[in-house]
Order: sequence, then structure tokens, then C-alpha cells
Amino acid sequence: MRIDTPDGAVTLTVPAGTQNGRRLRLRGRGLPRADGARGDLYAAVRIVVPERPSAPEREAYEALRRSAAAPADRPAGE
Repeated sequence: MRIDTPDGAVTLTVPAGTQNGRRLRLRGRGLPRADGARGDLYAAVRIVVPERPSAPEREAYEALRRSAAAPADRPAGE
């Protein structure tokens, strides 16, 4: 995914299994410090699920739900 930084856009790879709210660090891409070095820039992950998925999207979600292992504290289908 493309992320805008003070020096222009960069490509950020989001690791598989990344959860909503996780912060990903872009080392040396932040604002300049007093010593001339660059600080780090953080990108916060925000996962957005469509409010009105299309029929193919709904089918894909249902297939994933059926095939995914449910956590012990949340049985599948809840």
C-alpha cells in the first residue's frame, strides 16, 4: 500500500495477520530532528469492512468464516 510521508509516497508492506489499531514504523521517514537525523513515522492500521458488501463479497466472507478456526472464547457463527 502507498503511504504519504513528508518526503513523498512510499510503499508499505502490511504483514499478514495484522490487526486493527497496530502501528507500523517507517524508520527514518519522519520529521527532521535538531541533530539533522530523521525521526520515525508511524502508520496506524485501520481495517474497514464494507457496510453493504456485494453478493460475491458476502459469499467470500461466509466461505472464510466456515473455513477459519474459531477462537475458543468465540465459537463460529456468533
